[in-house]
Amino acid sequence: MIKKTFLAVAVGAALGAAGTNAATVAPDAANGANDFTTEAAENLDFFQVPDLDVTLAAEYQEDDEVVFVFDAPLVDETGAEADFETTIDVTPATPGDFNMTLGLVSIVSDADSTTVKYRVTDLTTLTTSSVSTIGGSFDLNGIGNVLVDGDSGRSGFSVAYTAQTNDLSGTTVPIDTGSSSAMITFSTQYSTGTSSGFSKTIDSEAGTDTGYTDDDSATSTSNRAVIASRSVFTDGTAIDSATITLADDDDGTPTRFAMTTLVTAVLNGDFTFLADATASAALSATMEGVASTSAVYTDSTATFTWAGTETAPVAVGDIVFSFDNSANGSGELAMD
Repeated sequence: MIKKTFLAVAVGAALGAAGTNAATVAPDAANGANDFTTEAAENLDFFQVPDLDVTLAAEYQEDDEVVFVFDAPLVDETGAEADFETTIDVTPATPGDFNMTLGLVSIVSDADSTTVKYRVTDLTTLTTSSVSTIGGSFDLNGIGNVLVDGDSGRSGFSVAYTAQTNDLSGTTVPIDTGSSSAMITFSTQYSTGTSSGFSKTIDSEAGTDTGYTDDDSATSTSNRAVIASRSVFTDGTAIDSATITLADDDDGTPTRFAMTTLVTAVLNGDFTFLADATASAALSATMEGVASTSAVYTDSTATFTWAGTETAPVAVGDIVFSFDNSANGSGELAMD
């Protein structure tokens, strides 16, 4: 027997079989939302799954099922299956309208997803007039730290929400659906300015001066020592350099996780001319006037890294690449 005060709720649920509504499902920005810069998230093994805020868009009744499907398996800090609260209280849109409780039914994970299912275990009116569950809200909270693997977190980790009821014939039909495709958000932290694009050629051949003569003495140690060394990116002179203008675009949003401890810049090209023994002296880089903390050279790349700490972060700014041909043997050292 249906209580008169729940007639609107029950009729609404029956009509829900004709078409579903759209619940609002979103990460809880105030408690556990994950907002990263792309650079900070690049090498993370796991992301913490944020709590979810859900706002109902349909009429519910007791025994309706509420199902969350995450499109990646969720684990706790030990690697075991993640756990969620056993009971959830729903807050009415109009305070004092009703009591509504969800009880945990099951948590099922496989290689591709985790499904968390609840059931409406109690729905009790608190007024003498008809009430509606539309606009009611609740939070889905994990127990402890709920984690998703890094690759899934970086590739559009999302959750789908479905509420379903049994119609008058006993058939299960959806009454409310929703989703969140931005469980973890990313923004670019570093950007390059308009002056950053360059394609330069390093000239590592020995230069000539007015005293150069094309005879045997020209190859002697004494004569070679006074021959000018050319050390240029095509349009430069002397010990030349090329600059990337780099800006830190992180706006300091308190909840955002930004990269402050590591910046890496990679030059691509043909670096076979660099002598292994003197490569770091010949081709170097500074950022905001600070030399890179490490440099690695291959035949096709030159990689420079600036490492800091949380208490002494890297100062981000223009990166200047410099080539000194004299440190490379003025083009006379063997190409190792």
